[in-house]
Amino acid sequence: MSRIISKITSLAYRRKVSYNAQTKKLPSALFDLEFVLHLSTMLRPKIVFIFSLALVLNAWSCRDRMAQVPDVPVDIVVNINQPAFFDLTVPTGWVYLTGGSRGILLYRINPEEFIAFERHSPFEPENNCSVAVDDDGVIVSDPCSESSWLITDGSIVTGPTAFPLITYDVSFNDPYVYITN
Repeated sequence: MSRIISKITSLAYRRKVSYNAQTKKLPSALFDLEFVLHLSTMLRPKIVFIFSLALVLNAWSCRDRMAQVPDVPVDIVVNINQPAFFDLTVPTGWVYLTGGSRGILLYRINPEEFIAFERHSPFEPENNCSVAVDDDGVIVSDPCSESSWLITDGSIVTGPTAFPLITYDVSFNDPYVYITN
């Protein structure tokens, strides 16, 4: 910031316009078209570089995860009143479903809310490992990498993984749960 102020001050000096350092205000006459164009030309390379760097880093960070876990269309409707889905009638209930890349884990968070996870492990997806719910019903584990996640939100608990479990969009209109991507 001080570098920009010094540039503005030098420009103002060349134009024989004073800059008040105490109030940090420039006279309004300084902001004519010529000055604004010169200032934007001076800052443009820095702004373009920062913006380009941000785009490259964002694309690079998303590339690994998105390129490896297969993107499979999902459009599933579950009637929780069916006997096969009895465990979903109460909070903390869960079931495995067919669909997605390696299957889907559907979990009931509370009476009105469900969450659905892709069972394809996000750690080294090329190994085609499926995650499974542990006996305690709270942790989801990958037997290949020994990574684990919370069943309530898919966040990482332990292991070498850098990614949470992949989720699907879920809506609930009693007794139907709609799972899509």
